[in-house]
Amino acid sequence: SKRVLETLNKSKDEDIIYSCIVALINLNKAKDAIRLSLKKLKYERRGLVSYGIGLAYESLGDKQNSLKFYERAYSKNPEDPYLTYSYARALEINGQLVEAKVMYLRALNLNPPENLRKLILKRLELLSNLNV
Repeated sequence: SKRVLETLNKSKDEDIIYSCIVALINLNKAKDAIRLSLKKLKYERRGLVSYGIGLAYESLGDKQNSLKFYERAYSKNPEDPYLTYSYARALEINGQLVEAKVMYLRALNLNPPENLRKLILKRLELLSNLNV
């Protein structure tokens, strides 16, 4: 964990920063991941730092902040089906079902990989069953 923290502290590479955030979440150090990566947002180009911060907040049960950072990640890279799906899921979790459905449909139109496509279709079916 100390090595991951040091790497995160030093890195300016978005992919490495994201990997460190995920590693820290897996080590139950999401608060440290958030604290250190908020300083790294200036290196973000493709939404990965915001996505990682969203994951960290989600792992802590903070739905509002996870939504905020998933939305930021999506706005940085709206053509990424994973970021779009995560934003849609955060909207759904926060009770914004109509907005979630719109984003799930958007993610589906981005030609996601098969495993993600199946997840999106399941979420859309569930929302459909709720008459959304």
